[in-house]
Amino acid sequence: DYKNMSPVQVKKQWDTKRINAANNGTRTHTFGEKYVISCLRPSNEQELGIVQWWMDLPDHIVPVALELKVFIAGLYAGTADIILLNLKTGKLIIGDYKTNEKLYKNYKGQKLYFPFEDLLDHGFNKYQIQFAHYQLALENAGFEVETCWLIWLTRDEKNFKFYKQKTTKNFTKELKDYYGYNRKTRKYSKAFI
Repeated sequence: DYKNMSPVQVKKQWDTKRINAANNGTRTHTFGEKYVISCLRPSNEQELGIVQWWMDLPDHIVPVALELKVFIAGLYAGTADIILLNLKTGKLIIGDYKTNEKLYKNYKGQKLYFPFEDLLDHGFNKYQIQFAHYQLALENAGFEVETCWLIWLTRDEKNFKFYKQKTTKNFTKELKDYYGYNRKTRKYSKAFI
């Protein structure tokens, strides 16, 4: 509660929380990357959520890349935590770990900026746009993407798990429109190179 705190104390508490969250996110992502290769033992609930998620994957969905750098030249670049292959469909699945305490926190109904001005401004919607960028980059490179999964490392007491898997909406059409994609030339008018 911030009622009895000075503005300096509130800022210090926010900074501490931000730094701790960033460190935790980095540590958890590193565990997730190393777990696939060497089956590390989890040391906290979020790491246990990673183990549970991998154990719950069906046999026909297999990892093909971890920490994959994706980009569209002149537009953007990013790093996807997990790229999976669905052996039944031959299509890719993008996965990304998220350690947010609150995924849907929004302040007074604020919305995102164009071209996503219909979406509330909260973590999940920003991540949906992040996933769409990863998907667009992979599709631009010639791959088919089946879906994107956000792996939220939080308690799911209903299912006795330490993760919740969320499927994100496909916003690649909106991104193509925004970046000025030309179907004939397969180029983007807003690319700076």
